Amino acid sequence: MDSTGARADTRPAYLQPKRASHPARKRPPGHTIECMNMPKTAGQQLVELLGTQLPNGVVWSAKEKAVLTQIEATADEIEVLKALLAAEVASPERSTHRCAELAAEVRMARAAIVKMTTLLDPEMVVQAKSIQHQNAAHSRWSGVGVGGRP
Repeated sequence: MDSTGARADTRPAYLQPKRASHPARKRPPGHTIECMNMPKTAGQQLVELLGTQLPNGVVWSAKEKAVLTQIEATADEIEVLKALLAAEVASPERSTHRCAELAAEVRMARAAIVKMTTLLDPEMVVQAKSIQHQNAAHSRWSGVGVGGRP
């Protein structure tokens, strides 16, 4: 025991808990954390816009959420590519080849976003087919059901 009456910690120094080197900082009331005031990225804005078309009570499926994550990342990448393209165009030793490459990347990323948005089904129009429907379609095409029945 030490002078305060507490038991001495017999563990090695590397196993002892670390003590804070500074007192806890108190923030004044109404203080907001800076990251909360940051503007939304282009990808976040696009995903938010796509979410506005959801009917009441409908949420994105797990597959659609994965697609939305990819859409957000691609839209953010487009912004980076556009900034690189603008810097290349403004550069005195501009490379037309590099400008063409960056412009092509922007076009391809935009096309990828369009393709990915077609995978979303906010109106829930695409219906899963039952086994009975699959068997009927398979028998029409091949004359035999999925289970091998004639």
